[in-house]
Amino acid sequence: MADRVDEFWRWFVAHDMDVREAYEALNSNWLDAELSARVKRIARGASWEIGPYSPPDNALVLSPGTRKELSAVKAAVARAPRIDGWRFIACKPPKDLLSLTFELANVSTNADSWVYRMTSYNGGEFADLEIFFGASDAPPPGKEATLCELVVEAILGEEIRLDRIGVITPVSVSNVRAIEDTSGIRHLKTHLMEVLRPLASNAGVG
Repeated sequence: MADRVDEFWRWFVAHDMDVREAYEALNSNWLDAELSARVKRIARGASWEIGPYSPPDNALVLSPGTRKELSAVKAAVARAPRIDGWRFIACKPPKDLLSLTFELANVSTNADSWVYRMTSYNGGEFADLEIFFGASDAPPPGKEATLCELVVEAILGEEIRLDRIGVITPVSVSNVRAIEDTSGIRHLKTHLMEVLRPLASNAGVG
């Protein structure tokens, strides 16, 4: 895999300005054509995104997509070169959002009033989540699982979501306040850090 990783970074160094200019011009077609296949040669399920995660630098995020691709993506970023104006990140970081509002299937959903119940396993190795929402702030039909994953990932970041969260179960209820042993969704990260035990192989928790 190291050869494929080094090939990708050699290409990126040679096309640094092309990538920067395409991003600034919102030329998503060029970026997709040039980046997507190269990223998938690093890890088949991997994807990428570029964003202002570390101003004034741009950030290229390599996203593993699944837990089995996590180590490959982290190893690839560890071999990244130093390039002025760029930061390279393994896994999408947590998002600092004033409101947990997401657009999916052309429908806007606000998750600020959602609540969750957590069950941890193996002495805090990982946890399952039940996420409860009412009809007025429910995800679009058929998109409940996808949106719940997006909300959890936005709060925790992709690495913790993949590595330490097991099953995420969406549950529509008539009254979220009537569900026992739940907490507001915004408390999820603080609660999780109290419940999960540190793992020596995981630098994202602790």
